[in-house]
Amino acid sequence: MDRVVILVHGGGQFTPGWSKSSVDKLAHILGWQPETAEVTYSHFFPHATALSASLALLKVLTLILWRALRFAFSQGRASGSRSLRDPLSSDTLRSLVPDTQRAHRLETPVARQVVDDLWQEVGRNLERSGISAVDFLTRDASKNVSLFQLALDVVGQVASYVCEPNKPGQGDEAQHALREALNRYGKEREVVLVSHSLGTVVAFDVLCEHASEYNICTWFTLGCPLSLLVSREFRRANCGQIGPPGVRRWINVFDPGDPVTNAFLLSSKLGATFPFVEDTEADLALSLPSAHDYLNSWKVMEEVAKALAKG
Repeated sequence: MDRVVILVHGGGQFTPGWSKSSVDKLAHILGWQPETAEVTYSHFFPHATALSASLALLKVLTLILWRALRFAFSQGRASGSRSLRDPLSSDTLRSLVPDTQRAHRLETPVARQVVDDLWQEVGRNLERSGISAVDFLTRDASKNVSLFQLALDVVGQVASYVCEPNKPGQGDEAQHALREALNRYGKEREVVLVSHSLGTVVAFDVLCEHASEYNICTWFTLGCPLSLLVSREFRRANCGQIGPPGVRRWINVFDPGDPVTNAFLLSSKLGATFPFVEDTEADLALSLPSAHDYLNSWKVMEEVAKALAKG
């Protein structure tokens, strides 16, 4: 039975054709063009505008400068200068919680807490990486607004979907988009399902309920936050229908420097209910965003190509 690859993106803004880079890598590795399908769902969620991203960036810059001035007045100019070179703190990024809420119309206290946790995690990752505030914000000033726009979208979408996965017009449409692709390919053919980040959670929710309807030979989860969600009780360590015959193999690819995985491996977290999940390490980079960029990794696509070539 021939196989088809279905790719599901993570958080952010995506338009049709987003998977071209990954598909091109697969074709180069295989020496032939595989049949692929992509699942695009980001248009179902609100997006931060360039104006809201600009205001968020201005807020962060103001907080950093205010911090430097306080140090300068209290401990001298040299201390003020050093404070600008300090790593970007979690507290500074947590100031973006209201901006994220407004951009994505998040109304529940639980969603606000998730947004707060996510910004803290990004801040801690930057601190661990030793990236200074000035370096982070001036390395490529022309891209700062789009970077903040992306960050607001990713954090907002994750909070929205995690807290309300079946929300009409958003989470339910994201699941429906994946179901449409699986209904088209996954009943008569073998599917290699490749899901990334938030897309792994969408896929998990769909497969928990409907895996037995499909023929998925291998499911790849890339940068998967499920262990973190289980630890926070946003998802149960119960895989439902996930397993043979609907899903014959589950490969979880993680980077040790990726905070989205929360340093937990799926096999150790969900092993009691899904004992044959395989954790595979992929060293991509030391920090975000590169440590979460699995879909553009040649090493990751080589693993996908192996699964596809077995058909």
